[in-house]
Amino acid sequence: MIFYINRVSWRSLALLDSAERGKKQAELELHDARVSVNDLTTVNGRLDIDKRQLESAVHTIHAEIDSLLQSAKNSEEKAKKAMVDASRLADELRAEQDHCANQQKTKRALDAQVKELEIRLADVVETATKGGKNAIAKLEGRVKDLELELGNCQMRTAETQKAYQKSESKIKELQFQTNLVASVPGLRQGQV
Repeated sequence: MIFYINRVSWRSLALLDSAERGKKQAELELHDARVSVNDLTTVNGRLDIDKRQLESAVHTIHAEIDSLLQSAKNSEEKAKKAMVDASRLADELRAEQDHCANQQKTKRALDAQVKELEIRLADVVETATKGGKNAIAKLEGRVKDLELELGNCQMRTAETQKAYQKSESKIKELQFQTNLVASVPGLRQGQV
């Protein structure tokens, strides 16, 4: 029976030893599991911080995109207004150029009339020198009439020249305003 008790005792010790080893193993695994849980908690905390930073960055980017879209829309509207202004100025410039071209045609026509009158005057003078004194007296009267007509034509030519110079000045002013509007973005015709 002692043998049996020793044997049971030996088995109990073996089981106790085995239980102790199992307990130590379980404690080690528990410790490792706690370390893993702590590490995962730390990683999870860092990931939460990263997530919040990324969400903040996404919100910032959305705000910047909205701002850029608004800026693009504003720029597009300004460009449309500038195109309308430029088109209107181009129409005005064309009208002024047409007016100037008409004034130049009128001037050329008057110059041609003056030359024709000068030729006729030269013919009259030549005829007068060949004719007698009576013819000279008659022709001198005619010359005076022609000189008056020439004076009138020259006055009209001078008036046309003045109108031409005013038109030139207006064209230069419009070109200056056009260049000014083109060189300064956002500047409107009414602001000049």
